[in-house]
Amino acid sequence: MKRRLFSLILALVLLTPLALAVEYTPLDQKLMLQVRNGSGLTGTLTFDASQGAQMSALDPATNTMLSSLLPGSTMDVRFLRALFGANKGREELRLTLQKSGQDAASLTYVADSAVATLTSTLLGDAVLAYGKGDATLGGLLGKPGTAWPQLEPLLLVLNSADNDWKKGADAALERYSAKISVWMQSFTRVSTQKDAQGKTVTSTTVVIPANAVKAQAKQLLTDLYQDAEVIALLQQRLSAKEAAAYLDKNMMSAFFTSLDALTLSQDVSIERVFDATGNISSSKISLPMGGYQGIDVLDASYQAIDALNGTTAITLKFLTTEQQPAPVWTLTYTGGSEADSPDASAYKGTLTLQDGSDQTTFTVGEAAPSTSRVYDFNLDIQQPPEVYQQSERGMAGRKEYQVTLLVTPKSNDAAGPQSFHLNAVLSGLSDDRAATSMEGTLTWEDLKTEGSYTVSFKGKSAAPWNIPAPDVTNATRPDSLSATQLAAFQQQLSLTLQQSLAGLAARFLVPAQQ
Repeated sequence: MKRRLFSLILALVLLTPLALAVEYTPLDQKLMLQVRNGSGLTGTLTFDASQGAQMSALDPATNTMLSSLLPGSTMDVRFLRALFGANKGREELRLTLQKSGQDAASLTYVADSAVATLTSTLLGDAVLAYGKGDATLGGLLGKPGTAWPQLEPLLLVLNSADNDWKKGADAALERYSAKISVWMQSFTRVSTQKDAQGKTVTSTTVVIPANAVKAQAKQLLTDLYQDAEVIALLQQRLSAKEAAAYLDKNMMSAFFTSLDALTLSQDVSIERVFDATGNISSSKISLPMGGYQGIDVLDASYQAIDALNGTTAITLKFLTTEQQPAPVWTLTYTGGSEADSPDASAYKGTLTLQDGSDQTTFTVGEAAPSTSRVYDFNLDIQQPPEVYQQSERGMAGRKEYQVTLLVTPKSNDAAGPQSFHLNAVLSGLSDDRAATSMEGTLTWEDLKTEGSYTVSFKGKSAAPWNIPAPDVTNATRPDSLSATQLAAFQQQLSLTLQQSLAGLAARFLVPAQQ
């Protein structure tokens, strides 16, 4: 609880609006805002593969399933979060997979402001029902979770809220951002110095003791619980279980106790160096995470090469356990764009996942060796400017994207380089109420086996439709089961899913007898 609480406080003050400085709303933002504010999204995915496609990055069972199921398959997608009329507060997601004109699988998620239901042909006759925001299918099929509401779904709900709510939240939280800025000034030191080339630079250093971070978190909690406007806004978005956990003023003393017990292994440290033009030439940030998601410290740094290029390094240091090395995940990449081609950017980097080993050792007092997974990557992005031209119905816009990602596993000799190439186009009239269309292809190619998969997609934003109320008849409420019943139910669902996937692969792998 204490780890999630600390992250929630940080997330609330980061809900800031994105300013647009263009004549028309950019098509990508327009599509996002339409779906967020009550428009539907419909589309079709079409899958294909090279003859006998085998991907060296996959195990044999997964290769068999994909090669039998995906070629010649289509998936229809329908999504809507209604904000108006009789459907207000309801949400629907429908996925329908067809193979060679035959129904293969489907999934339906329907929710209102209180309850959500999920059904799928892959789960047999099971109907899952739960308080909206309280559980996920992934949680049911994985390890048992905690009774305390998860933070991630809550943050997703806040960040995907409609425009009216976000405007209200932006205004209400602005004063908290101002308070934090003033508070941070007392820990900030500014100095002027010479860099290695003898040029004058300005250095800004912020060091906040861990105890000061906790004290400020307590002050923010005190202010928030006394702020009827913020509480009312959050009550509009949180589920009943989330509201009871996070918005009950009587919980404040428990949160204070949790903050006191929270272990922050170091101080917060932020250092930025600015050149004479005001651009950042280097930056270093070190944040203690208090064990959230098992993370001890997050370190991030940036070193400019020129005005448009630089090197970024992000490191997650996880908590260690006795006689086990602490996992460390590191992402480093260098790149940017060129002055003569600002529409194109290129990056080259490495992702290293060094985990605590699960190998058995019989040497007393010796820690097991750590294992590392290393991936080199090259990322190229091209996105020419959005263009508009006059049409019979008004100004019509078009935005193109080309993205290529090459991933080379360095610690797995069996897996060859994997190439991913995306071509995508967004189009639509400039009117914010006009539908936004999207189409394109994504190709995954294994450069070792020369196998490939391609998915073509085509869709658009759409006018809202009627959403039926969630039907909880004969539904199973996992949160009403005992620990023993829940474990048995999870096992049953997992087995049903495995059998359904195996049945699908067998069904389409063997040609029908004439």
